[in-house]
Amino acid sequence: MTERMTEKADLLAAVADDIFHHPRFGDPVLHYTQALLSWRNDERLVNKISSTHARSQIVGYLMLLHFEAARDAATVGATYTNLWRLCERRKDCSPRVLKTVLAVLRVARMVTLTRAKSDKRLHVYQPTQRLIGFVQDWYSRTFGCFDIMNGKNFAARMRSEPNLLAEVIVAIGRPYIDHDIILVRQYPEIFHLFLIDLGFVAAASLTATHLRGEPPLSAHQIAKKYGSSPSQARNVLKWMRENDLIVCDDAGQVVDRAKIALLFQLHVARELSLYAKYALGLSGYFAFMRCRAAKAEMTCSVTEGEPPISTTARLGHSRSPDEPIPV
Repeated sequence: MTERMTEKADLLAAVADDIFHHPRFGDPVLHYTQALLSWRNDERLVNKISSTHARSQIVGYLMLLHFEAARDAATVGATYTNLWRLCERRKDCSPRVLKTVLAVLRVARMVTLTRAKSDKRLHVYQPTQRLIGFVQDWYSRTFGCFDIMNGKNFAARMRSEPNLLAEVIVAIGRPYIDHDIILVRQYPEIFHLFLIDLGFVAAASLTATHLRGEPPLSAHQIAKKYGSSPSQARNVLKWMRENDLIVCDDAGQVVDRAKIALLFQLHVARELSLYAKYALGLSGYFAFMRCRAAKAEMTCSVTEGEPPISTTARLGHSRSPDEPIPV
């Protein structure tokens, strides 16, 4: 399915705009980057599975199909054919990449291959508890961003409530696919960066040090800290430099990372907007508290049955402070 932002409403624009302009947004972004880098550093082999955008998408599709099948006996689950249909529809990867990721998941004991209950001829990829825990850990860390903005305990609930992960993934996964929602593709510069192995980690590292006011890590430091080769880290920084995302001196050291930091923050706001719009409305407890940036006040607003957002709504679009956030 071809993605053309000009031909349809951007369903996340208004929510992402509110999150991005939250007066404390720098704190959750820093939390997000530090959580991401810590998470990626915990299990080097396992994190290779999600080291690029395409690999992360495959894991997400597998989890969605698994949890949907657990809810509906008529649904087969994560067969290769079902996974490929989603990858092909979203133009995420080639069949070779899908097969490679599934093979690595099996070697890492994160999935098992079983027979479908409804049709014994079909093989289904079932996530093991190791993969479920891996994904649950990430969502717990990510939902901690809302704790910072709202003073809630979303992260603790994600860790302690066994069924909440399934509810969240189904809640965000189905509209993400059915409405062809765009996240990182919204920003082509970093989308292409995230397709490169180590690109996501390098961008997060540069953003984190930028927000903390620290010197950026060198290619050698990035490689050593996040389990990659120095040549790969140099290639990533070179790609960023050639695409005007960073500025380097003659020695190759990063001297300006403001653009990559801004784009990364915009991406974080957009990812969080997907969770805020579709997952945080799972119960009354998950009511997203909106900030009125103009008055630096917090108000809580949950709008049901709201019409689709206009195609003119885009991140950065100025809206009336009295316009409710669609959650």
